[in-house]
Amino acid sequence: MTLLNPTETKILLHNFIILIKNEFNRNIKTIITDNGKEFDCNELYEKYGILHQRTCFEIPQQNVVAGRKHQHIMNTTRSLLFQLGLSKIYWSYAASHIIHLINRLPLNVLKGKSPYEMLYYQPPTYINHKTFGCLFFASTLENNRSKLEPRSRKSVFIGYKTDRK
Repeated sequence: MTLLNPTETKILLHNFIILIKNEFNRNIKTIITDNGKEFDCNELYEKYGILHQRTCFEIPQQNVVAGRKHQHIMNTTRSLLFQLGLSKIYWSYAASHIIHLINRLPLNVLKGKSPYEMLYYQPPTYINHKTFGCLFFASTLENNRSKLEPRSRKSVFIGYKTDRK
């Protein structure tokens, strides 16, 4: 995993701010970061009226919750990859799958609601959930096959696409 440079971070932050505005009709009020130089985007924060707060140096207590969640995600990601015998190059797909599930599970701290429900004001549906690494058959496009060719191909499920059903 490579670290982002300040220009990449600024672009990603800008895209994230726009996404939140468009998706949830909300404005971000505060962004809390570590003291990384890549988060020095004062003109971006000023443009959108965002308060930028930094965690204190050498105070790990401020990062405990985020650190534990990150550890939970990475431990589960490793477990998925090991269990399925998949290469480490698929780590981002496994992590995304884990986050997808975590965001749909009820939490005590949210009084039995899921993060998904808190964002979208409705409970998540579990109808189309798939097991990471399971066998599935992907449809082949009609214009790329003849009448006697298979209509699907054997595949392995490695995640959900945000722009597809």
